[in-house]
Amino acid sequence: DRESCQAVLMKAREESAKQLGELGESSVLGRVWQLSRDATGCRLVQSALDKAESDEARSELSAELQGHVWEALHCPHANHVLQKAVVVLRPEGTDFIIHEMLQRANGPVLASRHKYGCRVVQRLIEYCPPDQTSELVDSLLKDLLLVSRHPYGNYVIQKVLQHGKEEHKQQILASIRNDVPGFASDANAAAVLG
Repeated sequence: DRESCQAVLMKAREESAKQLGELGESSVLGRVWQLSRDATGCRLVQSALDKAESDEARSELSAELQGHVWEALHCPHANHVLQKAVVVLRPEGTDFIIHEMLQRANGPVLASRHKYGCRVVQRLIEYCPPDQTSELVDSLLKDLLLVSRHPYGNYVIQKVLQHGKEEHKQQILASIRNDVPGFASDANAAAVLG
């Protein structure tokens, strides 16, 4: 019956989570990018990042994502690994993520409008000092209305209003004041208004 199937699934998930928790950074070292691209592997990598014993160990694991940021932003699994890296690394350890995003033409805007990429951009804005994400946010604000009107992008702009530099917040508010109808007439952009 349905309840017994659910109980079996729950037990299997608990057992899997227990096994994942017992594995450490050494089991994923050298395989971070490979593992990050599937559901089980990305959990393994996230667990290893959480349990790493030092900033250096976390940096060593995260370094394996360098050169793969754009792919990871678009991956339903690897985006979680990037988000975890942003959360657990020292801010300077995330510079490669920002750099790779900025290397793409309109990269921050494209990432902010992607269902997985927007989450990574949000974590960067939340966890990195505003000076570190300033160039990324500048890029977003060049296309403020476009990003604000997007179902995913509006959340990124909301994070800028919560965690960004005062000058960026003022720039957003001035744009809203200059185009109230443009923001108010779109459900996503209206969400930026609060």
